[in-house]
Amino acid sequence: MPRLLYAAQAAFTGSSGHQRVPASFLEQLEIPLPPLNVQCRLVAELDAARAERDQALQQAEDLLASVDDLVQSALRLPAAPRLGPAHVGYAIRLGDARRGASISADYFHPERTLALRSIQSLPHAPLGALVNFERLLVASPGTARYIGLASVASHTGQLTEAAETATGACFAFQADDVLYGRLRPYLNKVWLATFGGVCSTEFHVMRVRDGSKLLPAYLAVVLRTKLIVAQTKHMMTGNTHPRLANEDVVNLLIPLADPSTQQTIVDEVASRQAQALRLHAHAEIVWRNARERFEQQLLQGVHP
Repeated sequence: MPRLLYAAQAAFTGSSGHQRVPASFLEQLEIPLPPLNVQCRLVAELDAARAERDQALQQAEDLLASVDDLVQSALRLPAAPRLGPAHVGYAIRLGDARRGASISADYFHPERTLALRSIQSLPHAPLGALVNFERLLVASPGTARYIGLASVASHTGQLTEAAETATGACFAFQADDVLYGRLRPYLNKVWLATFGGVCSTEFHVMRVRDGSKLLPAYLAVVLRTKLIVAQTKHMMTGNTHPRLANEDVVNLLIPLADPSTQQTIVDEVASRQAQALRLHAHAEIVWRNARERFEQQLLQGVHP
């Protein structure tokens, strides 16, 4: 962090939740002012570093976004028609509504219907037939590692650096359990546990019944795809805190594949995620080094 920011932090006023830099500090702040040609050179160097950082971050984002295409290609799923902005209205048969699990109009949204048809073209099964939902409550985390919703990054299945704590009841989980966030499922928070611990009760904790037929890692990948999000985001209940109800999550349709294909998908996704992490690390290093060089040249004196 540049030294000017450290100085600004030292001047903070107000409570910890609403700290601010006073105007008096900014009025008296001395700014290094090298010759104009040097300013242009320093800005150009910083702009080049920013462009390199942004390119690396975009490559990482593209890699992670390509997982949907990977799954579709590996499973040989037919491409689902994309709905444009004009598709704002639709109709359903009364008989379909009566046979459905919900009377909500959104439950019959064309996006969800098309996703279901795509999955039904392959071997598939409802989630409830593939996993057991573990709801072992513990009174408090104790010394166990706690995983909250903020601990899991959206769409990637990777843990964040968020340090969350809890004082109330939690669900216990084991390594290879799949944690699926039920609050606002469009946030797509799905994590394959790599260790045992406890988690927020806003997760569904799933344990694969037969690991020889369904790899937990494959299930985690599929649950993060648009095929599943297209189902869940039209099945939410509640307005303030929309959730996926227990009776709905068991009916999510999961596309299946032979163990070899599952492993191929898992390995390729792991490779892309590792590459994305390397790109993120590279972007961070490039930008940090550029800022440090910028500051050092200002504080040590720069020459045309």
